[in-house]
This record gives sequence, structure tokens and C-alpha cells, in this order.
Amino acid sequence: MRENSGTLLTVLDVITNDPMYSFLMSPLQKQKIQAEGRDQEEDGEDGGGEGENSEEIEGMGKMGTAEQDEDSNDAAARVLAKIASKLRGFEDNTVEQLSIDGQVLLLINEARSIENLSRLYFGWQPWV
Repeated sequence: MRENSGTLLTVLDVITNDPMYSFLMSPLQKQKIQAEGRDQEEDGEDGGGEGENSEEIEGMGKMGTAEQDEDSNDAAARVLAKIASKLRGFEDNTVEQLSIDGQVLLLINEARSIENLSRLYFGWQPWV
């Protein structure tokens, strides 16, 4: 991945700038739309008719305000910067650039840590 990091980052950059992909909708907005759809189904409505809710849903999938665009671009830029950093050999808790072997060993140790494993499966929590 390090040898082809330029190509990988170019592909990821294209994906983040794709106007067809909705980076503009926050998770809270998505939950609200899903909840409205469930409420319509419970009320006996089909949810696909022409109404103000369907117009809202269509509008949220389109380009948003300039503020939403900036937030989306900032988030995408932060993610790309973090990926580029990892591809160069810098992890979150390291200051120096790691060799490939060192980075792999660090990631394996993080995967084996009790703290990370306890987040994976709720049954491993201390209260169980």
C-alpha cells in the first residue's frame, strides 16, 4: 500500500469529491428521515407519494448549503490526511515514522489489546 499510496489517495480524493455521493447529510439527518419513513408506514401511508416529506428527502440528497459543503470538505480532508499519514508510517500514538514491520506489529498489538477487544463485543464488558 505504501508503494502505491499516490494512486490510492487519488482514488479516495475522487470519491470524496463525487457529487453523486452524499457526504452532506449528517447521521442525525439520516436518522430523522428514517424515523419519518417508519412513522409513515405505521400510519398506513405508503411513504412514496408526492408530499412534503418526499420533497424534503429529495432535497437532502442534493447539494446542500455552502456551510454543509465546507463541513463535508473539511471532514473529507481530515480523513484523507489521516490515511496519508498512516500510509507514510505514522500512527496515532507515534511520533516517529515506523518501518513496515514496526507498523504491522503495532497494529497487531492494538488488535489484541483488551480495551479494543472489549469494545468489539459487549459481553466482554467488566459488568458481565
